[in-house]
Amino acid sequence: MKRTFGALALGALLLTVGACSSTSNSSSTTTAAPGTTAASSSGSTTAKTNDTKATTTGSGKTNVTKPTKVEKIDKSKLPTKAQTADQGISGLTTDQQDCIDYAIYTTVSADPTLADNEAQLAGVIGGSIVACVPQELIATGITQGITSSSGGANITSEQATCIQNTLTTADPNDIAILIGGTIINEPSIIVGAASALDSACGTKLAG
Repeated sequence: MKRTFGALALGALLLTVGACSSTSNSSSTTTAAPGTTAASSSGSTTAKTNDTKATTTGSGKTNVTKPTKVEKIDKSKLPTKAQTADQGISGLTTDQQDCIDYAIYTTVSADPTLADNEAQLAGVIGGSIVACVPQELIATGITQGITSSSGGANITSEQATCIQNTLTTADPNDIAILIGGTIINEPSIIVGAASALDSACGTKLAG
């Protein structure tokens, strides 16, 4: 993998959110209802619990829906790797943090096998963050992380604005997959995202 962008992705957010390519060279083939995010996963199970439903199809996408009613969840009830998910972006409100935790909890409760697979759990975490946090805030966190890292020292203000706009307008499903991909440090996703941003904004994140 390209170590330059790997470091940038790790520095972007505590949850190591990467960048997104959908607005430049790619488009998502997955559709989701408003407030619903399709995150990376696998299987063929459909489940529903209370306010949040998780739907896993053969296409490898797990839908994480923003809960209509949020309950505060004891973090000990979450999978270990998901217990700090609500701290992944600075500046979140308590409501947003509770939403992330609850979305993860209800999704995994509906299908406990999601907690046993790192890639699936990463998809649930990424989908929950995107479902509960405005995309502009996520884009801002990623952009600031990139520009404040050593690898982003040469990024101009125009390029930073381009990155921000690209991430803000990207398909939410792609953002969720990128979050999950960087959590599990999937090289192909990270490098692909870096290359797409380089193409769109004239940066050299991919090295």
